[in-house]
Amino acid sequence: MYKIVPIFIYILIHIGFIILESMQGIISFNLFYILLLTIIYLSSIKKNNKILIINSYMISAFIGILYMCINLYVYNAPFQHAYDDSYYFMQAKEISENNIRIWQPYETILSFIYSIIKLFTIPTLESLIVFNWFMSAFVIFFSKILAEEITSSKLKDFHMYILLIGNIFFIDSVVHLYRDVLLLFSFLLSMIFLVKKNIFRSLSMSFLTSSIRLANGGLNIIIILIFRFLKINIFYVTIIIIGIMYLINILDQTIYLGSYLRGLAHAEALNNQVTLTDIINLRLESMHEDNDGFTKKIYSIPLFGYILAPMVNIFSPIICYSPFVDMRVHLLNPDRIFYTSGFNLFNLLSWITIFIWFYVAPRLIIGLKRALFGKENERAFFIIFIILVITVSLISTQGRHRTIFIVLYPIFIALFNKYKLNKKEKYIYYIVTIVFSAGLLLLNLYLFQLKEL
Repeated sequence: MYKIVPIFIYILIHIGFIILESMQGIISFNLFYILLLTIIYLSSIKKNNKILIINSYMISAFIGILYMCINLYVYNAPFQHAYDDSYYFMQAKEISENNIRIWQPYETILSFIYSIIKLFTIPTLESLIVFNWFMSAFVIFFSKILAEEITSSKLKDFHMYILLIGNIFFIDSVVHLYRDVLLLFSFLLSMIFLVKKNIFRSLSMSFLTSSIRLANGGLNIIIILIFRFLKINIFYVTIIIIGIMYLINILDQTIYLGSYLRGLAHAEALNNQVTLTDIINLRLESMHEDNDGFTKKIYSIPLFGYILAPMVNIFSPIICYSPFVDMRVHLLNPDRIFYTSGFNLFNLLSWITIFIWFYVAPRLIIGLKRALFGKENERAFFIIFIILVITVSLISTQGRHRTIFIVLYPIFIALFNKYKLNKKEKYIYYIVTIVFSAGLLLLNLYLFQLKEL
């Protein structure tokens, strides 16, 4: 009986939200989703995979609803303050109402949903964003499937909840109207097909990834080549990483890779000669505005900043910022920019992620060590993980782009769970636990004392 309690609690919260939003004409659609999910949930209690999918949807939807309620209270709009989700909503609206044809899968799907809802009522953010919540549940499921395929080890649903839903960068990326959720969906499917040695399907999914975000599609294809054609050892780890970074740097200076980050469909980007270095500098400048001053300081350390940044990004966030902040709000629906202050749910949820790190960090490090010296598939995904971490840290620097390597965390936790700790691993485990825990506490206490939070 305890297994069905969360669904009824969720329904009560969702109905409360529907009452608040009833003037927008979305009641019938949301109630339909609730009834459908309740039926599926109650009919699949004994089927673990379906339980993981439905519970993941419930939690994603609940957090998404909290975000929208808080945004409505703080600045009277359900959208996030940083522009992107209102941008995708307006894209879907324009494509649907003006019958525009583009090759952008995420926007095309949203416009299709928009067109259907438009037949019955006025489409709103709430009626489109359900797609993201559903997709997030399958991303979590595919992440688990990939980890179990690589390690031949079973993962408990509990680990998926704390590793992905408990990670603020992941959950924040999938509960809003961002394209990241579809990108992660295609990337994980590509990796699953790759492990199953179905190269054609893996490449097909990588092309879908490319159409969503060109840079990620290129990385996806590089990963397939690494996995398919190279014998994995430490020598190749070094050569591959150095070679890729050197090639990217050359291409960046010659064809201005920064101009392509938003995708080829954004024709206006092709007229702007922007390097990746320019974009990194701009994003570093914006980190202070985004309440991420600590990350900016890491990058600004002479010589060692760009060496430390990838390690810090693996275990981010590590700083407990105040949930009450000043914010710059940029909305496209309606089109306006203003400044306000209020409650920031992202910062509060970050505290949960930091707390989870006390449990996850030592296990993740042991899992990475086992992958490095493990079987060929495990070593391959160790290299893939390192390449993704370095690429995101040195080229993207954007928080939600970290999800591309966050969805690989379950692989290394599965490796940790697969075998008992040997004597050497016990020493590593206890040392990492003590150092990480003490360092995290002391760093936050020090920053709190300096009133930098």
